[in-house]
Amino acid sequence: MARDILNNWLGIVHQSSYAKLADFPITVPVKIKSGAREYWNRKIVESKGAYIVDTTSWPAQSALKKVLAEEAFKYFKTHKGNFNAEKFNLLTNYLSWQEQQDLQILLPPSGVSEVPDTPSAILEWFLKEYLPYRSWQFGKDNEDAKQILAKLARDFGLWYLENYPRALSGGEMARNISFNKTTAVSRESQQFVTLIIVMDGLHVGDGHSFKLKIQELAPRLSLLSDDLAFTALPTVTEFCKPALFKGVKPVDSDQVQPIGEIVPESVMPVSKLSNAHPGEVYLWRIQEPDHTYHSKNKFDALMRKVESEIDSSAKTVQDIVEQVPSEIPLQIVITTDHGRIIGISKRKIPVPPGMESHGRAAWGKSNLAFNELGYLIQNEIAFLSAERFGMLYDIAIPLNDDAFFTSDGRSGHEAFTHGGMYPEEVIIPWITFVRDYEKPVLRIIISGVADAGKPGTLLVTINNYADVDVILAEVVWDFGTRREQKSGLLLNTTAQDIGKHKIEIQKWPTNIEIGKSRCVFHIKQPNGLLFTIDAEIDVTSNEMYGDYNILEGMV
Repeated sequence: MARDILNNWLGIVHQSSYAKLADFPITVPVKIKSGAREYWNRKIVESKGAYIVDTTSWPAQSALKKVLAEEAFKYFKTHKGNFNAEKFNLLTNYLSWQEQQDLQILLPPSGVSEVPDTPSAILEWFLKEYLPYRSWQFGKDNEDAKQILAKLARDFGLWYLENYPRALSGGEMARNISFNKTTAVSRESQQFVTLIIVMDGLHVGDGHSFKLKIQELAPRLSLLSDDLAFTALPTVTEFCKPALFKGVKPVDSDQVQPIGEIVPESVMPVSKLSNAHPGEVYLWRIQEPDHTYHSKNKFDALMRKVESEIDSSAKTVQDIVEQVPSEIPLQIVITTDHGRIIGISKRKIPVPPGMESHGRAAWGKSNLAFNELGYLIQNEIAFLSAERFGMLYDIAIPLNDDAFFTSDGRSGHEAFTHGGMYPEEVIIPWITFVRDYEKPVLRIIISGVADAGKPGTLLVTINNYADVDVILAEVVWDFGTRREQKSGLLLNTTAQDIGKHKIEIQKWPTNIEIGKSRCVFHIKQPNGLLFTIDAEIDVTSNEMYGDYNILEGMV
């Protein structure tokens, strides 16, 4: 009976009577996880992989979603004919970046649109189009794909050269720059003790793997946000890290103090956090995975070694979560100083006179006369003015995927190097967790009546029992075969009050759809905390042929 209860609570099997239980509060027991693997393996094999397409097949627990995804991953690796883009998209959120790559190369490439114009559109393009294509291309020997990526990366580099200086002056992209985001964390997180963990050289793909492992090992952490940021130029630790720690552009990093206390790399921050007060920020740098990427591991073992180091770092986060006293309101931000190129670079560019190099960047005195743009392009090398780009030195960065000779003149090849302006070098993860986060007590009821298949008005009643205001940000109504989604809402319900809001939907559900539906509300508190609430559904539909007895009244 206990095992049956756990299977239902965790969503391995589904019964509606368990739907309103709170999230499972501890690590899933090994026996339960093993039983889930066996159960899902049978379901996937028997359905030829179609089982994962049914949304009711997925459990509620993040750690178990990863288990289901792993079983599907193993199946599709040997049954390529049953795999397609729809199934890949269902799995991506729960597979590590390395696992995603293994599946991505089984699919034909999706197209990548041109580089957008705005920072927010760039970040979405990078995550949904560029990075998947880049992962596919990296696993293939396809010259056409390589040329497509080279052009896109060059166009992105030119866009960044135009927009980065504007961001330094407070332009549109300023809030997306990593060193400005650390300042915002310090300013806006007064209710937390915050630990910013800076994983050295963590590209977005590895950041996704790190997040998944943390969610598996530390269920006490709630994912507050999974964002992206732009890093400083050049994408080299000695410039990016001081800027990130101090919340200023690199040229000013020697003139200001860090935004919080820096914990030495060799010291676990548990003691500091255990005696901290809300509003305090601690910065802790872990040299992985950069150390492993720069080590002399053979390339065919490199990615597996990186994955192992990421898993080890996630266990360190788990220790912090468990060892810091529960009364400390702990927030953990995961980010990095710079990304890295997903590919192999040839060291073939001579270091410009008066400069020194690291990977794909060189810096020093260029003796060039810069125009009003602050940069010049010579032989596919962009030379950047120190003054315009917030540096003490002029910078040289290739627009292609090559690297500079080392400062002592060595050539050769280097995998996953950095220093340049390829999107994956510049765009970095910014992941925020909060420990022991409890949702405010709310009751949400949706009601209304309208004609099936036609537009209708939904009445949302929010009983807010909490002592803080809540803001309705998004509604997702899943009818099983389709769904209605309303985003960008900012509907406020004050503390300890009842709010009533009207929302228009495009296609009113049938009574059969209502019986199968689930309506989820994404709620935000004024301090930025996000959470989801399932609504009670009190909705009916007017239908030409309803659920009534057509023989009633006949003699």
